[in-house]
Amino acid sequence: MRQPLLFIFRLVLILLPWSLFSAGCSSGNRLDLDFTGKPVYYADSRVVRNPPEVHIYPTNEVGGLKVLFVPFKVIQKMDNPEMIGYSLSRAVWQTWSAMQVFEQFEFMAEAGPFRRDLALAYAKARNADMLVGGFVTHVFAGGNSADNRVALQIEAYDVNSGLQVWSVAQSGALPAPQTRDYLVFAVKNRLPADPLYAVTAALAVDMGEIMLNWIRKAE
Repeated sequence: MRQPLLFIFRLVLILLPWSLFSAGCSSGNRLDLDFTGKPVYYADSRVVRNPPEVHIYPTNEVGGLKVLFVPFKVIQKMDNPEMIGYSLSRAVWQTWSAMQVFEQFEFMAEAGPFRRDLALAYAKARNADMLVGGFVTHVFAGGNSADNRVALQIEAYDVNSGLQVWSVAQSGALPAPQTRDYLVFAVKNRLPADPLYAVTAALAVDMGEIMLNWIRKAE
């Protein structure tokens, strides 16, 4: 009886500091102690992404505008591209709305998929100041067992002149879940319930921060 208790004590000493540290970084991490088998530490996977690539940015004031956002157009050939474009666009819109990137920010699902000329005409009819749209240049939905990847190109246009004032691109991924075996315990990565949404939201935060910085400079 003494030897198993000693093993458990040593295992707790090994895992407890790590568990406390990881809990401070991500509330979803969890240590499962099963004394009939090997303990498993579950760690939430993090989105791996490249820095945003800024191709065009505004030099004049961009604050206080009425902004319309239309769903992205999916570039690659796939089943249900409009549904994918809509869902990823909505993830960006929800993220930017929470960040309050724009004061007046309306999502117009019926105006997509994005096509510059039609979207500008629609935005002008709605008396908008700025149009935001763009493209899903790459997407791969691996579910909970494979990689999930998203690449976006977001564009913004001045509605009155039709001139492009923003162009920002970024890509990111959630790698496939992995299990690392450390002899006395195992570590398993865990993906969120909607991996594509998680990747898109992470990209939206990065690009939204860039836009917020420009808006703050104009205020």
